[in-house]
Amino acid sequence: MIEINLRYKNYNSLSESKVEILKSNIQFLLSNTPLPSTIPLQIIITDNFTKDIHDFQKQYKLQKEGHSENAIGKAFSIKNEKNAVLHFIFLNAVNFDKLLQSEWDDFPLEFNFVHHELGHVYDNQNTFSVIPEAFYKHKELTRIEWFLYEVSSLSWAEFQANFIATRTITKSSLEHYFSELIMVLENLDNRLARAKQEIISDNSNCLEIQFLVKDFFYFGAQVIGLLIGLGINKENEYYNNSWLELGKKYDLESIFILLFDAFEGLQSSYPNWESFHILNPINQCILMLLNNKGISVNEKLIFSIISPTD
Repeated sequence: MIEINLRYKNYNSLSESKVEILKSNIQFLLSNTPLPSTIPLQIIITDNFTKDIHDFQKQYKLQKEGHSENAIGKAFSIKNEKNAVLHFIFLNAVNFDKLLQSEWDDFPLEFNFVHHELGHVYDNQNTFSVIPEAFYKHKELTRIEWFLYEVSSLSWAEFQANFIATRTITKSSLEHYFSELIMVLENLDNRLARAKQEIISDNSNCLEIQFLVKDFFYFGAQVIGLLIGLGINKENEYYNNSWLELGKKYDLESIFILLFDAFEGLQSSYPNWESFHILNPINQCILMLLNNKGISVNEKLIFSIISPTD
């Protein structure tokens, strides 16, 4: 059963017609998402977005706290005391007020963002028993493996959410996701320079590198999810003119090719997965990116700069 929870003071005085518009818009998105009608899903639209998410994470004792910077939506899947899996989507009312006002084609980007969150719910129901919330609980993994699987599982979630959201994609939405990735690529060299200085200074776990890697694979996965979801493959002209050309521009062509191949392969076997180890092809792309930029990392997640003679 799907429930809509309004936590926004302005909603108290809404006319019945606006409430019906909201319900109609959510139903439209649900009709374009392969979720069973019986799925226990609560959609929460709130003007206390960050606080409500923190309270929810505390209530269910979730390991990960908060949300990504500038997030406007967040999906969760948890088990209750009866061991049943429940799904929740939090939406920032400030960003999604338009859901109350108009049909989908008036504000396609905002609606596509909501569809992206529904895509997370779809993926969560398929991978809940395979991909853990936190990898550090798996004591057989090394510290670097924790990090690699954290990034690869995050990137897979973003890929699949956008793969589903292609059902409401528009040209402006596609351009938005490309622009987010381009912004990461534009800042790549400056962030790498700061990271290498951090490595030289204290030979630490180098948070700058970790954040950089997460950003690249987060936004890269979103773009690939849309491309593959739209039926674009390596034989398609758009693949060469958009994805591959972008990789060439930033001297990352080989990584762009392998990353696209990795997601294409994972999608072909999804959701019949038995273990999170199936994400290893993405892990290899992460290590390849680091090596490409002259950085190595050991099992303890200590980064070092590769010398020209290495």
